[in-house]
Amino acid sequence: MMTETSFPRVSVGFVSCNRLQYLRAAIQSARRCIQYPNLEWLIVDNASTEPGLRDYVASLDWVDVKVQNKERHPRTEHMAALNTIVSRATGEYLVMLSDDIQFIVEGHWMQACVDVLQQHRWITSVALSTLRKTTVDRSYGWRAWLNYRAVASDLKRYGRQFRTRRTIIASDGTAFRSFGFMRPPIDGVGMISVTPISVWKRVGPWQAVAGDDGDMLDSSGGGEVDMLARAVALGVRGHMVMPIVPVLATILTDDVGTNAKVRGNTRFGDYRPPVSGPFYYRICSEREARDLAARRRPVGFEELIEPIGFALPVDEDGSMRKVSINTEIQHPLE
Repeated sequence: MMTETSFPRVSVGFVSCNRLQYLRAAIQSARRCIQYPNLEWLIVDNASTEPGLRDYVASLDWVDVKVQNKERHPRTEHMAALNTIVSRATGEYLVMLSDDIQFIVEGHWMQACVDVLQQHRWITSVALSTLRKTTVDRSYGWRAWLNYRAVASDLKRYGRQFRTRRTIIASDGTAFRSFGFMRPPIDGVGMISVTPISVWKRVGPWQAVAGDDGDMLDSSGGGEVDMLARAVALGVRGHMVMPIVPVLATILTDDVGTNAKVRGNTRFGDYRPPVSGPFYYRICSEREARDLAARRRPVGFEELIEPIGFALPVDEDGSMRKVSINTEIQHPLE
């Protein structure tokens, strides 16, 4: 009989900043949906001033590591929080999460993620988040091969077989699909994936490299691009894969296809609470998701997400709208 310590430890770390309503949905859905016997929980809050947020984090007595920063450093704080999680985590594998996501599938899928990482060393990371259907089509459809420069570059760098997209089946039958040449082997900002912590320790730490004002669209201050460049320079090779049925989704409540974001001391976008209960989306069991798991491509956001009490921000064709940040709605932080 396997004991808790027979399973490699997985550290789950949250980065928080002034989005209590999202954070609550993220944390409560994570506890419900990640049914894995050896977890470590971490939260780093970047000096939030939203009423009730710091008290909420303080109340989570089951969290193993809590860091509540006393001062805001908007340009560098996101990268610093990721570095803190990496330095404090004790797991063999690490999942780092922003505070604007919600898990949508409950079950033992984390064991399948760990299994494929252990059994297939050419897999460097497992992406967990649902993609828009247009992104799935772009990544796995025939049009992907039209980007001949990317194809030629990766064929030269990695060889024909290494970057071919593949279907991977975990020991329990869970199906994954690799991105092949369509994505780097890691996510540059480290978010929303299961990745060996050794990878982040090898290529890290993250560092903001943008100018003093940074980029409104990039909360990493240039750290994402810098991390990917270092990964290439260090020769990090491998595939990023994702489950055919993704297990979490970004919380998208704004009608333009984004959510509320904090930049500096301003909140952009429509910051809405859940309509009913703590969650924005319905959570399904792995059994319910099995009917979708026979597909060759990952299931798209529009096909999987069931919002609770509101409609998805879709266009006239039924495709998800996409705006990085809604500058039409702005409010100063309290």
